[in-house]
Amino acid sequence: DKKLFYAFTKKVFAELREKKATTLLIDVRENGGGDDDMWKEGVLRYIADKPYQHTSTYIKKVIEGRQSASEKVGQVISGKMQNLEQPELDNPFHFSGKTYVLVGRTTYSSAILFSNTVQDFKFGMVVGATGYARARQSGGIQHFSLPHTKLSVVVPRFILDRPAG
Repeated sequence: DKKLFYAFTKKVFAELREKKATTLLIDVRENGGGDDDMWKEGVLRYIADKPYQHTSTYIKKVIEGRQSASEKVGQVISGKMQNLEQPELDNPFHFSGKTYVLVGRTTYSSAILFSNTVQDFKFGMVVGATGYARARQSGGIQHFSLPHTKLSVVVPRFILDRPAG
């Protein structure tokens, strides 16, 4: 429930401000991913101190419902991310203390994008288990059943490279 999550994170950052906290530990060790807006809206709005992006380059397949005048269904498109998200430096609950993001064996997908962004833009330090997560992530998964075998297949529609490349 995004509304509840955003209310929760706002309350947490208000409490951090009120108690004059100097260190924040964000534990994503068992976070298997989700929607990027959850960490952008729920966390980065409070800790980002410079413009950022969650990827540098991408490869995507245009699928039905995602096409446009310039992108046709079936095309595979590579590109460079041009847009930067702007920090909310005037946010009354902006946290400027030390931030650590704790990663682990099951940190995956959007949680990796979050960790990459924090590390690449120096919003904090990423700590924890190494060698498990891939910095290059996929997303926009599509589910298919193969017609003859009925096996289920899950396929991403895009691949993202970390902000630093």
